[in-house]
Amino acid sequence: MGLPMVPLPNEAVLNKKAKQLLQRLYDACVHAKLDPSKVDEIARCVNALIDAFPMEAFESQMNRFVDCLQQSFESEEWHNPTHQAGAISNIVCLLSRLGQNASLELMIESYELSNNSSPNTHSYVLKALLQGPNPQEYTDQIVKAASAICDSWWNSETCSER
Repeated sequence: MGLPMVPLPNEAVLNKKAKQLLQRLYDACVHAKLDPSKVDEIARCVNALIDAFPMEAFESQMNRFVDCLQQSFESEEWHNPTHQAGAISNIVCLLSRLGQNASLELMIESYELSNNSSPNTHSYVLKALLQGPNPQEYTDQIVKAASAICDSWWNSETCSER
């Protein structure tokens, strides 16, 4: 016996709810723009929305988001290399996805300073480097991130059980 079929709302209802959520995220971005960890969380939500819905439905809202994210990213608060490279890379990826060029230098500086980054951080940094305008310029960092991801998988309990 299978699961019962649950009817999905029609596209107009989904787009309306997504636009409402995007408005709430934008409002949160405006208020949190000097707090990198909050902006990182907001960027993750916006990325998820972009994955789930066609961007054309939100073009005007996305333009406002780009402005908010760029103002946040260009503020002095972000230019501190002790911020997590993963948070910075999420913003860089989102800005890139929205058609903007964000400098990778701050992310790279933060990444180079971090000694014990998580596999997630390595993944986010790798994604940002590969999506960047000239990945060939960052070969050392790409190899570092890919190697760290492979090492963490290779040394994990899942792999050692084989």
